Amino acid sequence: MKKKSLLLVTFLFILSINLHCQDFPDANVPDLFPLSPEIANLGKYGNVQHSLHTGNMNFSVPIYNIKAGEYSWPVSLQYNYGGLILEEKQSLNGLGWRLQASGSVTREVRGKPDEHKDGYYGLNNRGDRIKAYVDDNVNFTFDELKKFMTGDWDKEADI
Repeated sequence: MKKKSLLLVTFLFILSINLHCQDFPDANVPDLFPLSPEIANLGKYGNVQHSLHTGNMNFSVPIYNIKAGEYSWPVSLQYNYGGLILEEKQSLNGLGWRLQASGSVTREVRGKPDEHKDGYYGLNNRGDRIKAYVDDNVNFTFDELKKFMTGDWDKEADI
C-alpha cells in the first residue's frame, strides 16, 4: 500500500510542475550574424553544376575564343568527375580534365585497318564477300573461312 501511495504522490507532483526551458521573450539576441569573407567564399563551391541523373559534377573553365571572320571556336577546359577510377590514366590536362577546343575524328580499328589490302574496304574488298554471304547466301570455301578466323582477312569494319 505504501508503494502505491508513494507512486501516486510522485505522479501528482510531476504533473503539477510547469516547466519552461529556454523561453526568453525579452532577450534581444540578433537573428543573423554577418559571415566573414572566408566563410562566405565556401558557399561558392556548392554552386557547381551536376547531373541530376548520375550525380556527376561538370565544371568548365573558358580559356580563349578563336575568331575567324563570322565563325568562332571556344576553347575551354572541362572537368567531369564520375567517381574514383583506380586504373584511369590522366591526360596532359590532368586527371578528370579535358581540353575542349574543337571536334576530333577518331577510329577504332577492328582486326586489320579497312584500307589494308585484305581489309574490309581494302584492295581485295573483303566486306563485299561477307555481304554476298549474308545477302545472297553465297557460301565461303574452307580456305576463306580459315583466313577470316585466323585474322589474315578482316571480317569487321572499323568504327
